[in-house]
Amino acid sequence: MSKPGRPAHRLGALAAALLCAAALAPPLGREAAADDDWQACLSSDSEQAIAGCTRVIGSRRVRRSNLSAAHYNRGLAYRDKRLFDQAIADFSEAIRLDPKNARAHYQRGNIHADLGESHDLAIADYDIAIRLDPRFVFAYNARGLMHEAKGDIARAAADYRAALSLDPSLTLIRQRLEGLEAGG
Repeated sequence: MSKPGRPAHRLGALAAALLCAAALAPPLGREAAADDDWQACLSSDSEQAIAGCTRVIGSRRVRRSNLSAAHYNRGLAYRDKRLFDQAIADFSEAIRLDPKNARAHYQRGNIHADLGESHDLAIADYDIAIRLDPRFVFAYNARGLMHEAKGDIARAAADYRAALSLDPSLTLIRQRLEGLEAGG
């Protein structure tokens, strides 16, 4: 029975609204766990990052851009652990989810370069990273190193010059360029 002045149907509507709101709200435990997973995913500890990013990726509760970020971060952790196949797979998935992710192209290129698989694969990734972010100094340097390894001194020097035009304080790149220009 309702209290005087409050019709029964208003109490029922209020109760129904509260039940709907409770049903639609994310459970506090899951939300807190998701925050913990993101914190772990961003960890500098590779094991924690891999575990946290894996949980974020598996949760299916993140936007596409965040899913790309989780794959990217897990790729970094795999790279740090020298698990290059897994790192390439995660960087590739980050790129699939966000084709404009210049950093994922750069990191995948670095792994191709580190593995000595193909200078051309690395250069292709660096090309895309630079096209997406023309101020990406380290992509110019990395691409220059690959051109130099292939014996294409003119392109290597051009990339080192581009990097130095963006950041003249990069002493190692300046020394590398001076060495090329001196013929050595």
